[in-house]
Amino acid sequence: MNHRTKMSTTKARRPLPMNTSYWHEETPSSSSTTPFTTSYPSALPRRQPPSLNDATLFDSYDDGGSATFRNADSTARALAALSQSKYEQRERKRALSLLGMLVMFAVMMHVASSGYLFGDGVGDGDGDNGSFRNPKVTGVDGMSRENDDEDGSGGGGDNVEEKEVDVVEEEDDEFFVQLNTLGEFSDDITTGDIPFFWHVPRCAGSTVKDILGKCLRLTQASEVGARDGHGQDESLGVVDFKGEKYVNVDTTSLSGIERAISFELGPSGLADVITSSYLFQISNVFSRPSHLGKSFTMLRHPVERAVSMYYLMQQEDAAMVGVPLVDYARGNGIENNWMVRYLVNQMEGELEKEALDKAKEVLKRKFVIGLLEEKEESISRFQKYFEWKFSEDENDQMKEKDCIADFLESGTQVNENPEAHEMPKKGSQEWALITHQTQYDIKLYDFAVDLFTEQGKKLGTKKWKKAMKKKNDN
Repeated sequence: MNHRTKMSTTKARRPLPMNTSYWHEETPSSSSTTPFTTSYPSALPRRQPPSLNDATLFDSYDDGGSATFRNADSTARALAALSQSKYEQRERKRALSLLGMLVMFAVMMHVASSGYLFGDGVGDGDGDNGSFRNPKVTGVDGMSRENDDEDGSGGGGDNVEEKEVDVVEEEDDEFFVQLNTLGEFSDDITTGDIPFFWHVPRCAGSTVKDILGKCLRLTQASEVGARDGHGQDESLGVVDFKGEKYVNVDTTSLSGIERAISFELGPSGLADVITSSYLFQISNVFSRPSHLGKSFTMLRHPVERAVSMYYLMQQEDAAMVGVPLVDYARGNGIENNWMVRYLVNQMEGELEKEALDKAKEVLKRKFVIGLLEEKEESISRFQKYFEWKFSEDENDQMKEKDCIADFLESGTQVNENPEAHEMPKKGSQEWALITHQTQYDIKLYDFAVDLFTEQGKKLGTKKWKKAMKKKNDN
């Protein structure tokens, strides 16, 4: 056996006591020919080869100890194990980094495909949302406006914030599957698409219809075509009524809609515009993929609309004559959240917040929004979106523009109230009762006002865009 001994030169070693337990005697191996013995220990008792977990691989002679020796094989194995450990640590870190990147990419793709990056806010609020009274779809309340440029092109931009909205995917929601024959607002108009006017009572709907028929000379499907017995015609056709053209169906009643469906009104191509208040029922008139309904509407603040309806009922309903506004607001004739109920097809029972969320999503995805307080701007946007152009002849074009201006200025003289409506004051009992009955409609209207502003980026006239830019700059 070959031993190497290194003696310390800095410290003197104390003599060991004469105790045989401290003495070491080498026993020769079978291969040795000469036994080796010593009167002094050749080394301190040797410990096992250190592992990688040992804090110190060598003892220092400077501390009075002796060195720990290992052969070449054990050192190589230790270094190899250390190298393997470091390699495995690097590979684990690399794998975790790659996994994190894949998860982030999957989340980004899901967000982008689901449309969660865009939307509008959803209001909250609870309250009594009880029974609903089905109103008559008649009349209009006009509002004066100065004329606007009608080309709707160019102009300065505006800074409009988008609110977050709860997005409902059509593929996973039976609610929107029922409306899949109504095209998306974001999609361009294509050949075969049919404009659909969702008529909300007392929101200048009659004025809009007169502009479409009398000024732009479009063939309409509404209640007019079924008059004078044409509602019993055995085939579909176009009739003339006071110089305007109508398809001989009544799309404002449920029975009339069923008749229009049986006559295949949508695919017939006879109607340039179809009007109804029944969103879900009228959607069956349209079809995919070549005869989609493209929706537009005119809206008004729900409190103003409710008061206007009250004065109309004072004229047309004998039972309402003399009924005070406060009694009407308590539930004697007032409608409960008319817009939300018609947009989600829930005419009875209490409304939940989910109904408001769905109504907002329907407006956002399906409708070109018009506002009574922006009547002229709204008509210009309808023309631009549906590509309703004026006549090429200059004289005819001037007549058409003057016709629109006259209707916007005076409104349709049908069911007009002879006296100005006296609006209840905020904080009054009447105001509190009406806002309670229309709380979801108010939230929906506020949402629609934001949509109107947002859609102005695409459809707004130069005049409107300049006004908005000036407003934002201030």
